[in-house]
Amino acid sequence: MTPFVRGALPSSAVKAEYQKALVSLVDEMRDSILRHLRARYRAREVEIIGMDASPARELEELLRRLFRGWDRKFEEFAALRSLAFARRVKKSATSQLYNSLREAGLTVAFKNSRRVNNMIQAIVAENVGLIRSIPQRLKNDVREVVMRSVQSGRDMGFVMEEVEDRCKVSRNRAVTIARDQTNKATEAISRARCEEIGITEGIWMHRSGSKVPRSTHKAMNGKRFKLADGIYDSAVGFEVKPGELINCHCTFRPVLPDLAAPGEKA
Repeated sequence: MTPFVRGALPSSAVKAEYQKALVSLVDEMRDSILRHLRARYRAREVEIIGMDASPARELEELLRRLFRGWDRKFEEFAALRSLAFARRVKKSATSQLYNSLREAGLTVAFKNSRRVNNMIQAIVAENVGLIRSIPQRLKNDVREVVMRSVQSGRDMGFVMEEVEDRCKVSRNRAVTIARDQTNKATEAISRARCEEIGITEGIWMHRSGSKVPRSTHKAMNGKRFKLADGIYDSAVGFEVKPGELINCHCTFRPVLPDLAAPGEKA
């Protein structure tokens, strides 16, 4: 039997705290944009319905000013939250792995190694980029809706409904980012922790988080693989690691190399 221990799972508490904070910021942005846009659009609605293009420049300047402020707020949020998030994930994953190894009869002393520190920096960088992209994407979507509505002479009700729909997309994306980043960070730190103490292989554990799980990942369940390499995924055409792809909830169970059966290979 292949020797392995329990792997680390994403912390629901870390994910919930991160998601709540990020979604709250997105909701605040939505309310601000709808409030300002509604007031300005209402003031110029007669001209817009009359197909007067002059309000377009005024509305475009309003959006530019609003999103300039929200870009800054999301940058500040990313600067404050990303490192704290990565450190909380590191603490959770390290604690779970430590306890699993101790249950298997092994006591290890995890350190702040260069490998783990590099992983933390990578997690922070990706996190910052994703957070900053939220208002940037919404800005383009809202501008397109407003400019097209002005050109077509649409009334305020139509515009507000369309803009709110775009804001819902941003909110859903924030939820996905929080969940996906927690999964990715947990798996990445778990791999780094294992490799720093000489554990180089794992057993893929499929965990479905959607109604349509990846069939290739289901087929990987129970397979042994090199932590540094992953397993070839024919659906994407390259090797993948647990949690690496968007919305992948898979994890791994570390294989203890000094207890492996003689001659057993991945």
